[in-house]
Amino acid sequence: MTPLHRIRDRWDAFAHQTERTIAPHVDGDWAEALLLELRLRGVPGDAVGAVLAEVDAHVVDSGTSARESFGDPVAYARSLELPTAVDGPRELARTGAPVAAQVLGMLLTLWAAAALLASGPLTVTAGHLAALLLLAVQLGVLLLRPDPFLRTAVEHPVVTWLALMTLMGLTVAAVLALPQPVLSSPAGPVLVVGLLLLAAGTAVALRRHRSGADLDPVLSPLPDGGHGADLRHGAETQHGGDIQHGADIQPGTKTQHGTSGQHGAGARQATPRWGSVGVWLVPVWTAVLLVMTTAIATATP
Repeated sequence: MTPLHRIRDRWDAFAHQTERTIAPHVDGDWAEALLLELRLRGVPGDAVGAVLAEVDAHVVDSGTSARESFGDPVAYARSLELPTAVDGPRELARTGAPVAAQVLGMLLTLWAAAALLASGPLTVTAGHLAALLLLAVQLGVLLLRPDPFLRTAVEHPVVTWLALMTLMGLTVAAVLALPQPVLSSPAGPVLVVGLLLLAAGTAVALRRHRSGADLDPVLSPLPDGGHGADLRHGAETQHGGDIQHGADIQPGTKTQHGTSGQHGAGARQATPRWGSVGVWLVPVWTAVLLVMTTAIATATP
């Protein structure tokens, strides 16, 4: 096997880690498309794991592929009448507050640092306030209506990238087009406030991540940590009878091995692929921009 083939195989194993943990007998691309569509529809992780396990069991029992038995994975996912998880206002606030603190801290830090490098006070302009308003609206829309954004990002990544670049350009344009001063403040205290907001937002986000408050992992429904092949046709479901095409899968479905969707000690969890990387995006980006700002200020005569 050539190095390129080894790299391809390792990437394929990494990309389909969750699917291969729960449904190792199902084609990785098919299982990934099914998982992704269920996630985009807001189906909880335990129900997604149950669907994957039942499909895996059917593939093993029937000897046919998932595509032959269930057809297109996206259409199949849409045909399932599964409950969706909807976050309330309080949970949205808990999720959005750390991100808002990080973004506000980043902006205050960058603006104050630029003023310090210029040896002057921080002058807040109408453009700065307009940029804050634009960012607040974007964050609010993302928190209140995340599904359309995520679906567009998955199905049309180029369009999503262009839209994000356009919004970033509008934010910069607002700062440049509205230079009228609104208030002035010493840059030092603002820098301290910005760094504190950035640190506090990151600390809260990291604590939520480590506690699992923001996680909804895809779990194997089997309490012994087995894969879907251990679920045989004829297993008892809450609707009775055999497991046909996942139509009767619901969280809490009873199988011969126990109850699906339980987060007990025996349930096998698919490890999150990116860990806490998202928590550090804003601090790292802030550090990069600070270095760039300092370099530009130093190089400017």
